[in-house]
Amino acid sequence: IGMGKSGEAVAKAAADRGARVTLYEEGSLETPARLAAQETLQAHGVEVVAGWHGRLIDPEHDLVVTSPGVRRSHPCLRDSVANGIPVWGEIEFAYRIAPCPILGITGTNGKSTTTVMTWLALREQLEDCLLCGNISGSGYPELTLTEAAAIASTNSVLVAEISSYQLEWVEKFRPRVATITNVTPDHLDRHPDFEDYQATKERLYACM
Repeated sequence: IGMGKSGEAVAKAAADRGARVTLYEEGSLETPARLAAQETLQAHGVEVVAGWHGRLIDPEHDLVVTSPGVRRSHPCLRDSVANGIPVWGEIEFAYRIAPCPILGITGTNGKSTTTVMTWLALREQLEDCLLCGNISGSGYPELTLTEAAAIASTNSVLVAEISSYQLEWVEKFRPRVATITNVTPDHLDRHPDFEDYQATKERLYACM
């Protein structure tokens, strides 16, 4: 669900692993970037449904993977839960396909800096260390967690910034190392209250 960077990465990775994938996007494909993305996805065998009405009433899917920009209250996610269809976030999917350890870092402030500093330190000792997750604008090579997991080997280490939005739909996600830098009130337009926001951040530790 959702044609952002993480949605495209999941769709391609799933299709490349033999799944039959439909990517649903409520917006149009009128921009050159969206049209180019559609062509790339179709080359991987992904069906793209744009201008989507936002419901998944018929239980025709085995799994729904939601982009972090989709709210928990979205009708398609409610439909899936009501029909007993598993719902995963992008990082849950990435964890399932990753052949190597993941280091997960979240928090309200400082998570990008901490993620980059951790990656810079580890890459001095490790040949294959990837900077990934929700990080953006660091100036270093950045991947979604799914992109990193899809190209990683058993000798890789994935250093990932994780947002609260990405933690809403985790099930077995278990990073090798996890840390929360701090939690202060934020994103209360998305979370009903601070307690929900804090509890969502703490889901990083749920399977540790």
